Amino acid sequence: MPVEIERKFLVKNGSWKDNIIHAVQMRQAYFPTTGGITARIRIIIGQTSSAVLTLKGRREGSFSRPEFEYQIPVEEGLEMMDLMCDRIVSKIRHKVEADDGNIWEVDVFDRANDGLVVAELELDSEDQKFQLPSWVGREVTSVSKYSNASLSRMPFSQWKKKKKK
Repeated sequence: MPVEIERKFLVKNGSWKDNIIHAVQMRQAYFPTTGGITARIRIIIGQTSSAVLTLKGRREGSFSRPEFEYQIPVEEGLEMMDLMCDRIVSKIRHKVEADDGNIWEVDVFDRANDGLVVAELELDSEDQKFQLPSWVGREVTSVSKYSNASLSRMPFSQWKKKKKK
């Protein structure tokens, strides 16, 4: 069974921009689900656009969960977004090489999540050791409001507004 093992951190400064390898614009739309399951369509926008249907299960352990991904035609992905999804997250994903050789994904969110920048590192095992780059801040792996699915329901731009009520 395919498993995603991922750690997620806030980004505390812009020095990561010096080591960008590649960047793509993404739109992710979420299907209604229950029971901790996530189902989404991801469209990568660019010269070679692509679409991926992803199903993620509940967390197993601290940082792991089952994940199944399937390439689908872009036109069908866009149609699914329009017909079946009402929660969308938009971001630019940067692949960034750290000093230790690890490749991080830095997501710079826009639209309703503008101002949020998160770094993720996919691991081979939960106990894999890695070095935190100087631009990585507080870990938010287990803080559910930072998941893309949660950001599609309660965007970053609404966090402060909700606290004041």
